[in-house]
Amino acid sequence: MNAIYARRLMALGAVLVVIGGFGGLPAVYAGTGTGEAFGVSLEAGDITLVKTPHVVLPPNGSKEPIEDDLASFDEPGVVSTTVMFVSTQGRITGNNGTITSLAAAADVDVLGGLITAELITADSSSGEHTDQGQQKSARISSGGASFSGLTIAGIAIEDSPPPNTVIPVPGVGIVILNEQIETGDNKTNSSLTVNAIHVILVDGLGQVGDIIVSSAHSGVDYRR
Repeated sequence: MNAIYARRLMALGAVLVVIGGFGGLPAVYAGTGTGEAFGVSLEAGDITLVKTPHVVLPPNGSKEPIEDDLASFDEPGVVSTTVMFVSTQGRITGNNGTITSLAAAADVDVLGGLITAELITADSSSGEHTDQGQQKSARISSGGASFSGLTIAGIAIEDSPPPNTVIPVPGVGIVILNEQIETGDNKTNSSLTVNAIHVILVDGLGQVGDIIVSSAHSGVDYRR
C-alpha cells in the first residue's frame, strides 16, 4: 500500500467517525409496530372461549388489511351476535408508519339480554405525530368505541360513552364501556387497546368470569 492511498483511507475513516459520532448525518432507525383485533373472548363458569374471530399483524406489518369475520356467533345465555368483523393493518418503515385496528359486531346480546346493542365498534390507531409549529414528533395512539342502540338492564345508554365508563350491575359485576388501556411515553413508544364492552363477573368470593366484545389494539415502538 503506497503512502498516498494509506492517507486517503485514514481521511475517509476520520470522516466516518465524525458523521457517526457527532451526528453529521441523521441515523435511520427502524421502529416496530403491533396490531390486533378480535370479536369476542370469554370465561364464564365452565365456558372458555379464546379470541374469535381474531387477527394479528405480522412482525413486518402489512400494507393490506388482514381481516376475518363471522356471519353469526352464539354462546347461549352468554354472548350472541350476527356479523362480527375484525381488521388490522400498517407497516413501520424507518421513522414513519401507522398501525390501525378495528373490531365491529352487530345485534349484540350479552348475558341473556342484560346488555344489547344494534352495532358496536372499537378502533385503535398508533403512529407518528409531528407538531409543525415546534417541529417535534411523537408516537401517539388514539381511538375509542362507539355504539348504536345500546342498553344495559333495559336502560338506554349514550352512543359515545366516555373512556372507561364503569356501570355496576348488582348480582352480576361491573360493565366497562369504551375501555381504553394505554401504555408508553407518547414520545418513543405508545400503544392503545380499546375494548368496546368488558364485563367482569363477580360473586361474593371475587371475580369469577370475564367477557370482552369487540377489541382493537395498536402500538408503535421506537426505543433505541
